[in-house]
Formats: sequence, structure tokens, C-alpha cells
Amino acid sequence: MDTMHFIGPTFSLDVPTDWFVISSPEYQTAFLAPRDARGHRASFTVAIKPVLRPVTAQQFAEFIQEIYDQTGVSREVLETEEVSLGEVKGYAITFLLSRGEDSVPMWQRQVVAINGDLIYVLVAARLADLTGPAANLIERSFAMMFDSFVFREATLPA
Repeated sequence: MDTMHFIGPTFSLDVPTDWFVISSPEYQTAFLAPRDARGHRASFTVAIKPVLRPVTAQQFAEFIQEIYDQTGVSREVLETEEVSLGEVKGYAITFLLSRGEDSVPMWQRQVVAINGDLIYVLVAARLADLTGPAANLIERSFAMMFDSFVFREATLPA
């Protein structure tokens, strides 16, 4: 897998070179995998929000689950664990998510970390029923992206 080093405003990570990079006001950066055989794309997003009140990474991750409940998203928690993003401790939750009986279930892993006065939410998502070589490639890509994620000092243009 060919990779590139992506440098964001306060973080960096390695990304497969065939993934698209986009951004929006809702999140800092999103990386989209090439379409699979059914036309779906796996994604890896990085959302950054200011810390508005004292909160731990685990508390914020649990708050995200409450939002799912309020918006009608069905979820099954597969795993929760403390993790590290470089030197920063975080909290990870892996889910199966669906909305309504006809929706295709999604596998999603969220990692929440607080660095300074910012909350980072990293989300890897793919179809839950993806299998075979395509699934293996996506899983390796997600692992590389989480493992290579590091915080860095913000730099302003001169």
C-alpha cells in the first residue's frame, strides 16, 4: 500500500495515496477510500472541537452514544478500551450502527482524545458486511491511520 504523510493544522497521519481528502465545517478532515464493488466508500474522519467544560475522553465518547440514541441510530457496542494517540491517552468505542430496518449496518470505531483545549474525535467507518481482500485492505488502512496519528503544534502562515 502506497502512503502519503498528511499534515493537518494540529495533527499528522499517514494515509493511503488512493484515498480522497475532503473537509467541511462539521469535521476537520475526512479521508475516503475508493468505492468498493457496491459503490460504497470506507471513511476516516478527524473532527476537532474546543473543550467547553471539563470532560474526559471517555465521558465525551459516552456523550456521542447518547446522541446516537436521541437520533434513532441503533447501536451495538462491540468493544471499549483506553488507547493512546502518541503521548495522549484516549478512549475508543467500536460499534455496529444502523438506522431503520432497511439500512445496511456500518462498522465504526471512534477514538476520542483531549489534547490541550481541543477534543479530537477520529472515526473509521465501513460497511459491516465487507469481507475478503477488500475488507483486509480497509482494516490495514484504518490500523495504519490510527497508529500513525500524532499531535503537533499548530503553525500559522508567515
